[in-house]
Amino acid sequence: MPFVASVNNENGLVVWRGYAALASRVLAVYSVWAPIEEQTNPVVRANIESGSHERELRVYVDAVPGQSHSDEWRDVLRQGDKVSPEVALAIFPRFSDCKYVR
Repeated sequence: MPFVASVNNENGLVVWRGYAALASRVLAVYSVWAPIEEQTNPVVRANIESGSHERELRVYVDAVPGQSHSDEWRDVLRQGDKVSPEVALAIFPRFSDCKYVR
């Protein structure tokens, strides 16, 4: 599962994103939002990767062509359906300690 960080300077947050293929043509994409000062901290990055952190979580799911998940995940983030907290945690149980943002 890829792990990408991007900075949102408007609200001073860094957004960590990744995805999981639920099937060859279905992707689930997560976003974990954290304070911007945590962007380059290797300990924080390791904690986010392992799921042991106090952050905000959002999860989206959508169908994709299935040609290149590394390209298609961004479309899921823009156009996918936001799932319920129960579904999100079933897909990404390592984020069970995160606050789910509806």
